[in-house]
Amino acid sequence: MGIKKCKWYKDAQAPVMFMIDDLANKWVDNNGNKLLDLGEDWGHWGFEKNSMWDFLNNNLLSKYPYLKVTFFLVVGKRAKIINSNKYIYTESILQDKRIVDFLRKINENPQVEIAYHGVTHGNTGNTRFDFLEEWETYKNIEEAIEKINRGKEIYYEALGKYPEGGKYCGYKQNSFSDESINETGFKWWCRHWDAAREEELLKEEYNYELEMFSSVVDIPSTIDGSYYSLKNYKCFFSKKYFKSVMNKAVYRQTVEKLILERIKRNQIISIQEHTSPYRADERIQYPNLISDIDNLIIILDYLKGFDLWYATGTEIANYFLAQKNSEISHINKMNFKINCTENIKGYELTLRIEENFNKEAIKVISNGEEFKFIKDRGSYVGTIKVYNNGLYTIKEVEQ
Repeated sequence: MGIKKCKWYKDAQAPVMFMIDDLANKWVDNNGNKLLDLGEDWGHWGFEKNSMWDFLNNNLLSKYPYLKVTFFLVVGKRAKIINSNKYIYTESILQDKRIVDFLRKINENPQVEIAYHGVTHGNTGNTRFDFLEEWETYKNIEEAIEKINRGKEIYYEALGKYPEGGKYCGYKQNSFSDESINETGFKWWCRHWDAAREEELLKEEYNYELEMFSSVVDIPSTIDGSYYSLKNYKCFFSKKYFKSVMNKAVYRQTVEKLILERIKRNQIISIQEHTSPYRADERIQYPNLISDIDNLIIILDYLKGFDLWYATGTEIANYFLAQKNSEISHINKMNFKINCTENIKGYELTLRIEENFNKEAIKVISNGEEFKFIKDRGSYVGTIKVYNNGLYTIKEVEQ
């Protein structure tokens, strides 16, 4: 009997992680009418009509009920890019109960995870080029750890638990940033804008595989939601369309081709977006949900043609850890054991059992639980929970 650990949950071709940055208690009144207009909300308006959530839920989450979103939350007063005369409301998430209630409610939604994205996101500059991202502002490891722990406590007070993952603001870091993430107990982190290294044809090394730094899972960021598909005809005459499509067409690249390359290699498809197009320096923030919605629909419809696993950052990290930190030992045709590290006890792991039992399905029993395995291409695929020194027994199912 041969047993293989599948790279991804339910032996999917690849995981899909939909990421939205800069969820915050912030509102940019872009046209100065003191009313909430579409695209102005970064999270401040909660469930209100024209809010970020209202737009996301109506246009994506309700239409693709299997889609999951991982928000990256700025817990404090989100810093402006520059000082300007534009009215911008920005406060801590603890400023009022309404925001706390909103965050708790969406965090209970099975389609949502809220991850960590700093206290302020950085320091305001005189120009957009002077803006410092949060991890660039830390002078030493002690300051970084103190500030992160303070941010985690704000998160805990609002949501009743600590964040399991997060992302560097602007993907900017310094020599001790990774140490600060490891020392403050995060399970996973997004460290690099990996897609830029390939899509912009830079000569730097890039790697789309999940890795570890210290005890933290490094989740790559691979697809820019504003890299427009050639099928996005509504944006054909826009400047952004030509910037994101036509210059890459010279190299025969399309967003579909980049996605297909990830799927062929069984690598993560992590789609990057922001809550709002509007910011203080009058520039449109790309990628963003509002400008990119037609493109996102094209991408999600394209992904329907593949066997993919739609998951949050923590779900992906948990599976990666279970796959990486477990070992299977054979006993006989009907029994096997799994050894694993204590930190992944009870995590799910998909196996492929390469044996012909002349049945359409079999059961695997362990620790008082039954796990069903379905016949697939001459072997059996199913998902178990891992237990250290756990005994797993195969039971044939009657036809």
